[in-house]
Amino acid sequence: MDLKSLISLLLFQLFVVNGDQQVKRDNSSESISKFDLTSNQRVVNGVPALINEFPYAVFIYIDLGSSGEVCTGSLISDSVVVTAAHCLLKDLKEPYSPSKFLVSAGSIKSIDTNTNRFKVKATYSHPKFNKNSLANDIGLLVLSSPVPSSIATPVSIYDDVVGDGMNVTAAGWGVTSNNANASASKVLNKVPLIVSSSSTCKTLNPFWKNNNDYSICTVNVKNQDTCYGDSGGPLTYIEDGAHLLVGLTSMGNAPGDDTTSSLCGVNGGAAYYTHVFYFIDWISQTTGIKKEDLLDKTSRSNLQPQTSAATRKGSQVFLPISFSLLFIAFTLLLFM
Repeated sequence: MDLKSLISLLLFQLFVVNGDQQVKRDNSSESISKFDLTSNQRVVNGVPALINEFPYAVFIYIDLGSSGEVCTGSLISDSVVVTAAHCLLKDLKEPYSPSKFLVSAGSIKSIDTNTNRFKVKATYSHPKFNKNSLANDIGLLVLSSPVPSSIATPVSIYDDVVGDGMNVTAAGWGVTSNNANASASKVLNKVPLIVSSSSTCKTLNPFWKNNNDYSICTVNVKNQDTCYGDSGGPLTYIEDGAHLLVGLTSMGNAPGDDTTSSLCGVNGGAAYYTHVFYFIDWISQTTGIKKEDLLDKTSRSNLQPQTSAATRKGSQVFLPISFSLLFIAFTLLLFM
């Protein structure tokens, strides 16, 4: 058998609205045997997660040919992933083709070493996603085949009041520092956060309303934060021993000018997470999954979405509020 080695330099373009966002990279090649993620992306001042803490967390990769992007997501059924809407948009204007996506599940390892990979047959961005405010920053991926429960299990959506002082945890494969050379983590990381309705939330994001509206605010303390590459990743709360999905990483901001506002983990800064339950009706209508099933705290591994294979197009466009672009180099080895 002939061995053909092709090394391609892929640039990861991470967009984070005021502190935290879109990293997407997809792999459409079945022959790919290894992704060499030459980076350390993870939450800032967090720690490696355990798979039993986030059995629903997935790595989302989009192959753009000469470049790529990465996001994090959560399984809400065995074949539906919820993530940020801005993770699904090409050139910040229109949906990527579903064929561009590859999702890996069932491991804290990134897609380079996790072979549990699944193709995507449909993507859905919220039709009212706002490019300026990042309101309604939520999207769905429908997988081409269900994820076996032996590999990963879905998370239930939290449906109670989101209050001040609520202890939550965010997870993702995002960068761990503000270093320009920071890149993708080999493992999933987590960081503890506290929900807040401090005046800082409104000051740093005038579009934020309250934590039971479309967006949830956390204020940075101990330099702990989500960052580039964590976009779409879970914000969870433990209730009666069950890990429940409260939000997903959307954006962040820090005090100061355009230079400092894009930094992650700055004390006094804030991060904003899409409030998943706020969109429960849209999720149910789009997937065909009953609301009571999405909220059920028991296993929901057999739920099947009722969606078409075509990508639903919307007017959603993601634009950073005051962010610079971060490029991350990836080396991809293809063996044929």
